[in-house]
This record gives sequence, structure tokens and C-alpha cells, in this order.
Amino acid sequence: MTIQELEQLWQKEIAEQQEKYRDIDLNLSDVKVELHNATWCPDCVRECSELLAIKAALGSKAPKVSLISYEDKEHYMSNKASLDINCLPTIVFTRGEQEFARIEEDSQGKTLGLIS
Repeated sequence: MTIQELEQLWQKEIAEQQEKYRDIDLNLSDVKVELHNATWCPDCVRECSELLAIKAALGSKAPKVSLISYEDKEHYMSNKASLDINCLPTIVFTRGEQEFARIEEDSQGKTLGLIS
């Protein structure tokens, strides 16, 4: 799955979040975001749709987002211990090679506050 496919799949959820970020003025163009996600995960829908709404609102100032998708739930659960994450969703933010923030599972709709 690609970011574009995910944005299409969650178009309604992203649109519901976008009004909050209509007047956002933040430059994250030097940030890379690694989005660990699964479409079967309800927390992923909530947290990742908010991140994608922020990305849309920022336009050319948005971070570069790469998607790591775990669509086979049984495979994810059986290999979870060997992954670099503890739960889904996990959103990892880096500048250069340095990780500076990590959001895991439950930011309760406060994604922007955690990254700005």
C-alpha cells in the first residue's frame, strides 16, 4: 500500500480532520516521517488520518512521509517482538539521520501538539 492509496482509503477521515489545520503555519519540509500503520487498526485510522490532514494542510512545507504497512494481522502479531516498534500506529520523525520524536498508538488526536 502507498501513501496515496491510504489517503484515498481514508479520504473521509482525513477531510474531517482538515478543518482544524486550515490556517496552519509550520515548515516541516526537512522532516522525514516513517508511518507504521495497518488499515485494520482503529487507532491507526484516528492518528494517521490526522497526520495526513496535517500533511495536506502544509502543502510544500509538509514532511516526506513513508509508509510501512502491516496488512496481514496474523503475520504482524507473530513478528511483533522482532520489530523496531511496540504498537500500531507508530509515527517516527527524523531530521537528517536523527530521530527526534516518536508517537506510539494513543496521542488522542493531539498529533500536531506532539510534533511542533
